Amino acid sequence: MARLAALVVTTLLVGCGVSGTCGCDDSCAATRSCTTGSAGTAGGSGTSTGSSCPDDPADGDVDGTCGVWVSAILGDDTNPGTQDAPVRTLQRGVDLAPGGHVYACAETYFEEVRLPAGTSLHGGWFCQNGWKQTDKRATIAPVHDVIPLRLIKGDGTSLVTDIVARAADAANPGGSSIATWADDGADVELRRVELRAGDGAPGANGEHGGLQPATSGTAGFGGNAACTAPIGEGGLPPATACDDGTSVGGEGGDGSEAAAQPGGEGTPNYGAGKGGLGEEASPVCTAGTDGAAGISGLDGAGAAAGGNLTLEGFVGPAGSPGTPGKVAQGGGGGGASYGNAGCGLAPHGGAGGGSGGAGGCGGKPGAGGQGGGASIAIASRSSNVRLVDARLVAAGGGKGGNGGSAQVGGLGGLPGIGGAAYSGQTPVHGGCSGGFGGKGGTGGNAGGGAGGPSAAIAHVFGRAPATEDVDLLIGDGGTGGLGGNPAEPSGTGAMGESTKVIELGS
Repeated sequence: MARLAALVVTTLLVGCGVSGTCGCDDSCAATRSCTTGSAGTAGGSGTSTGSSCPDDPADGDVDGTCGVWVSAILGDDTNPGTQDAPVRTLQRGVDLAPGGHVYACAETYFEEVRLPAGTSLHGGWFCQNGWKQTDKRATIAPVHDVIPLRLIKGDGTSLVTDIVARAADAANPGGSSIATWADDGADVELRRVELRAGDGAPGANGEHGGLQPATSGTAGFGGNAACTAPIGEGGLPPATACDDGTSVGGEGGDGSEAAAQPGGEGTPNYGAGKGGLGEEASPVCTAGTDGAAGISGLDGAGAAAGGNLTLEGFVGPAGSPGTPGKVAQGGGGGGASYGNAGCGLAPHGGAGGGSGGAGGCGGKPGAGGQGGGASIAIASRSSNVRLVDARLVAAGGGKGGNGGSAQVGGLGGLPGIGGAAYSGQTPVHGGCSGGFGGKGGTGGNAGGGAGGPSAAIAHVFGRAPATEDVDLLIGDGGTGGLGGNPAEPSGTGAMGESTKVIELGS
């Protein structure tokens, strides 16, 4: 019985050892920390029996049973996470230590880490010849367009110490370089950290409305020649379908021995495109008038500085698009001529008027330039963040994308020719031509996107992270993109802000 009691005591003192066995209960198998009392860390992890597990490793020695151990060089993610068998990735260590501590070698980890509130992360160990605390730091440095350290909501408060979070220059259009992201509900203190962002990427240019002009108006049709039918019919009305309506040329007038009709009006009715008069005793018929041009679209304005911290990340302001040009009016139809007995044995109809040409379609507008990406050391939404003894470095904001240029309106359709005259003993006059279709309105040019900001701290809701002994270094904001019409200053996007702390929309 004495030997059995001694074995039980020895097992309790061993705690969570290299073998992964736990002397207290199964709860410490993941965190490597056996709790005999109340929680002993900022992350809620307890201390192992007989061991020192300070909240901050700088406050005392850390025993090998205090948490999960990580080494990018020595580790393997199939290991249990002890000092003798560390895991390879920080994220695997975090997953194995919910509410506990993760200790990392001062090496570089090419990954994204998602740290829930309540779990703590500590870098700063030299691990090649035993685990020794050092003044070096573990570095988190994933590929471009990935945030190295994401702080997310959870139970409790996290403590992050001796970590470098280094974001690469953004590469995707409009992409941002953000070293650390604190999401809604995150509760964390960061000590002795360096958060370094790279350059934001330029925003994408807005698409042009079209390099070729919009659809031209359909040409008018000619009227029937004199003395070819009892009624010389005028040209049929041509039509051109556009995005915002249809332009129709006026119909040519019909001519008979008894009447010479005027031409019809072109549509849409913009006050022009009148039909020509039919022939009277004197003078002869008149041609239809040209259709009115479509109204050109309005240019979009360049984007103002600023941006939003959405759930997906930073979104820079885009330039305003232009508005489309309007469809033009069709030309008026030409008037007809009288027929008479001078046609002889042929039918006695007059010459029909030519129809007016249809108006051209309006040009499409340019699309606004995308906002440039941001360079932000730490971005905090509705979170509780404290920075102590830290260095935050932002680089340059991305250039705003240029606004797209507008498409030119389509040309108006050619007029239909009036029917030919008849040269008999008593001549029969020809019909009159229709008018030209109007030119479609040119679309509006778009505005350029705003340049991306450079900020050490970005936050929303007026709640900035608390700072103590923190260096804030920033770069230049990105230049604004040009408008689709570079000669128009109002189309240029604003330059991105360069400020240590910036408040953004959400």
